[in-house]
Amino acid sequence: MDKLRKLGLILWQNKERMVLVILVAVLAYRVYKVMTETFEPPELSEGATVAATDSEAAGSNPIPTDEGSSENYRTLSERNPFWYYGARTEGTATEGINEEDDIALLDIQRSPGGQYAAQIQTTGTKWYQEGEPFESYQLLKIDPENRSVEVYSGKSGTTLTLTM
Repeated sequence: MDKLRKLGLILWQNKERMVLVILVAVLAYRVYKVMTETFEPPELSEGATVAATDSEAAGSNPIPTDEGSSENYRTLSERNPFWYYGARTEGTATEGINEEDDIALLDIQRSPGGQYAAQIQTTGTKWYQEGEPFESYQLLKIDPENRSVEVYSGKSGTTLTLTM
């Protein structure tokens, strides 16, 4: 009986250490799981507002398999997304841009309200709708068929055409 009492006393005196060891083991397991699993970005479709359930997503591949796809997922795996220029894509073309205009069109999607919104990167990356002013620019027109937008630049006083 004396041995059980000593064992209980030792366990009681070291309970914080045991909890710490268990928490470190759980943390190490979680880090191992994150480091070993592969990242697959979800497939985005126009007007999609409801996420698929686990049973629906179990049989589908979330990465588009079309080689000619216009989405550029390469930047998600190759560049640091927290770096200032990390989200830029190489496929962005612009017309009428000079050195003082640092703006890029990243994406165009239909918002839940039925209007189109454009994801534009200047000093930050945000979604804008037609007629919405931001920084020293104003989004004039969104053309989803040609994947382009017209933006008025207050810096240079010109209308810029940004294409994807």
